[in-house]
Amino acid sequence: MFLRRSSLQRTSLDRTIIPGINYNADIIKRNIVGLWPVEAYDSASDSILDQSGRGHHAVAGSSVGVDAADPRIFQKIDKGIRLSGVALNSASTPDSPELDVTSNLVQAAYIDPADFTPGVANQIIAKWDAAGDHRSYQLVLNTSGGLLAGASTDGTTGTDLFDNSSVPLPLEVPQWVASRTIAATTNNSFWYSYDPPDTPWEDITWTELGVAGTTFVASIHIGTADLEIGVSGGTFQPFTGLVKRAVIVNGDLTDTPVFDVDFTKLVAPFASLVEDSVNAATVTINRSATGFKSSVINRPKALLGGAQYFEIPDHPELDFAAGDPLLAIFAGLQYEDLTPALAHGYLVKSNNLGAAAGYKLMNTTGGNQGFRIADGTNQPVDQLSHIGVGLDFVLVGVRSIIEDDIELIRNSIGSGTPTDDNTVSTLANSFPLRIGANSAVTPGNFDEGEFFVAALSGKDLTNSEARQIGIKLTGIAA
Repeated sequence: MFLRRSSLQRTSLDRTIIPGINYNADIIKRNIVGLWPVEAYDSASDSILDQSGRGHHAVAGSSVGVDAADPRIFQKIDKGIRLSGVALNSASTPDSPELDVTSNLVQAAYIDPADFTPGVANQIIAKWDAAGDHRSYQLVLNTSGGLLAGASTDGTTGTDLFDNSSVPLPLEVPQWVASRTIAATTNNSFWYSYDPPDTPWEDITWTELGVAGTTFVASIHIGTADLEIGVSGGTFQPFTGLVKRAVIVNGDLTDTPVFDVDFTKLVAPFASLVEDSVNAATVTINRSATGFKSSVINRPKALLGGAQYFEIPDHPELDFAAGDPLLAIFAGLQYEDLTPALAHGYLVKSNNLGAAAGYKLMNTTGGNQGFRIADGTNQPVDQLSHIGVGLDFVLVGVRSIIEDDIELIRNSIGSGTPTDDNTVSTLANSFPLRIGANSAVTPGNFDEGEFFVAALSGKDLTNSEARQIGIKLTGIAA
């Protein structure tokens, strides 16, 4: 998963590191100042190693080692829905008669938890709303590394029954987990399988986990709660980790599912999909307004949750004088509110996103993405309306000395009306360069999206040449 150090320290962009992004962009091979793709993250140094060969490595968070400011980093493509453990991040489908299972019930999911023995039990599946007395059924990963099933006979707390597996899951590896409730005999049992997530349901080979419980509900309440994957209206912690598939069966393990969602089939903008049972219910991906969000790891990426960033120490090569050309590049994806109360920084070397000396690629408060340079007095900015949630973008901010203006270019398309560069003094400052936040001593203006790669160059380009970078980096035809 990690790249050898010798292969990272190159002076040219001659490898395709991230699917869909071609780094062999001849137009910026020279004058490259820094190149930071997430795939070049090195756990030993807790840094994205600078592939420009100049040694400007991007440390995760506020210091080397694990801290609260560290982004969540995924270098291996692993499709499915990665749930963040933050409230409101889940997948859900509305209540329907098909999901009102009253007797024999199977709840199953293919999971890869972030922690198999979480400090607080993690919700896997739930049709359960405690506030409205609409408790029906749920499946949970408990704190011992085993499974818990919950059910209610009338939807109220007085009839809740919970059954824990007698032993934990034997291996902490991605796997199928299931509960099998036979209400007529008040029997509940737990099962697991190491078959792949795309195995046809009827072909999965199950192994029983421990000994079946014999004191459970005689019937399951019909409530109106949505079916949720990853959260519930109860007391358990939202699930943290990867879910590839979730299944509900009105019957036994060998019967046909009434709900069967395969999250590996999610495609951009990763908002919803139709599950594969004959009922073809729509499953919606839910995301919180703040914090880490539900994500799909379809390429190496870092998740930014509103307090995380990468930091590159200040260096003269990262500063630009009054007459210096500048090319700033950031590739990522956004799920957050596109009109945040406070502008969010993508790639920033400035203690704020206003007139303070420096340069900034950012998500503005007005629903735009922007490129701003500033000399402490003048602050020209060029903007584009935001591309929208769930869609990859490559932003190229270019300061052209040839044309004496700045322009923001996204996926090879420029703003169309470049902004005159009226700065007269240096853009230089003593702050670090940050990915995902401003450069202030106390960081702020945090991004809450996904980050793929950033780059910085001092090559002088025309706006037309800069647009070609968007074409080469995204594969978009001219």
